[in-house]
Amino acid sequence: MKNPIQDLKSETLKNIKSKYFSDNEKQFSLKKDEYLIRQNEVNNRLFIVLEGAVAGYLLSESGIQNEVFRSAKDMFVGVHSFFSDAHLVYANVVALEDCKIAYIEYADLQSVPDSSYRNDFLPLIVNELSVRQRFSKDIMIEKEEALKKLYHSEKLSTLGQMAAGLAHELNNAIGVLNGNSEWIAREVQKYLKITESNEVFIDFENGFNGGQTASSQSIREGKKNIEKKFKLSGSVAKRFSKLGYSDDKIKEFSKLSNLDEISVKKQQVWELGVGLHDMIIASTHAVHVLKSIKQLSASDQERYKLNINNTINEALTLLKNAIREVKVDVQLGELPEILANNGELIQIWVNIIKNGCESMLNSNTENPTLEVKTKSSAKRITIEISDNGPGISDELKMKIFQPNFTTKKGGLSFGLGLGLSIVQRLIDSYNGKIKVDSKKGNTKFTIQIPV
Repeated sequence: MKNPIQDLKSETLKNIKSKYFSDNEKQFSLKKDEYLIRQNEVNNRLFIVLEGAVAGYLLSESGIQNEVFRSAKDMFVGVHSFFSDAHLVYANVVALEDCKIAYIEYADLQSVPDSSYRNDFLPLIVNELSVRQRFSKDIMIEKEEALKKLYHSEKLSTLGQMAAGLAHELNNAIGVLNGNSEWIAREVQKYLKITESNEVFIDFENGFNGGQTASSQSIREGKKNIEKKFKLSGSVAKRFSKLGYSDDKIKEFSKLSNLDEISVKKQQVWELGVGLHDMIIASTHAVHVLKSIKQLSASDQERYKLNINNTINEALTLLKNAIREVKVDVQLGELPEILANNGELIQIWVNIIKNGCESMLNSNTENPTLEVKTKSSAKRITIEISDNGPGISDELKMKIFQPNFTTKKGGLSFGLGLGLSIVQRLIDSYNGKIKVDSKKGNTKFTIQIPV
């Protein structure tokens, strides 16, 4: 900390010390935690700290001591009581560490001719008032910030209790959906393996294990290529494009007379697998979300090595319906694995992407586009999620991460106000950072997570 006495010209200070505080007999040592002067006592001495530091405390009615000033080397103590008429000390002054103190008494000044000491000490008094005022301002700001954090913590605690109650009510229902989805998937696998050909079973397995990874745009492009290359109808070509078959496989099927019927069945079985795949991912994620809501202020959940890119792909799968009308551009760079919780990261991406899509669609954005990019450096992984929606005003940007914030103004939709506050909490738990840059036509969330 900068020594505030530097505000007093060094030459003036040197002169005061030489003229008034050079008497070795008026110097003494003060041990740590010892009192120099006490509140409401009469004081006829002006002290200067030669070594160490002291602090002044006001004793409140409840017995709590509040620090009101601090004086280090070459700073003065007792200015107010020494130069006042009553000579009453307004604060307890205690040594913060072992100190060496020098002093003068009021009687010493009476021998100074023409009362010139008044001019000598005037800069000291002015400086002292300035230092105390700045210190009081800093203390006031710190207390104000502490009160804001306390208020925020209390609101979050109340919100957490309400959310935990809601999560408890939903937990059993989601658990049933999760368990039964997995059971149905196993039974369908058994049935198809027994009753259908190996080709049909493989179609189901492909859909169940991988889900639908191709975008609507790539399916349309694939359909056009298949139509042109194999002279197939548009409906059949679209089905094969969805299934992701190789050219050799399509050529083999194109020779069959009942191709339309076969392609319909293959797509149905594949979509059954995709549907069950998505149901299990969604219900598993819902279970995690409920746990996260119940633990708004709880410690981190179990973490293990994973790749962030995989969690982004899972989030996009969960949001398949939300992004159906949005062009999604995904550019995933090569990333190192980090210790993280899969469900926590998915929750972050789901909330940000969902908000962006809702913002664009609710405001009727022309050609709504969402971009997701990842990249890494030696120290951090950076994830950028941007959209071309209506943007977020500066006023709303200050509020969107607050736990009680909810609005649909300007095309924004932040649900119950839980989503982005949880995003902030989760990113903080990874010692990460999130920032929002927004203007009309371009809103970008940038998340950085240390490697």
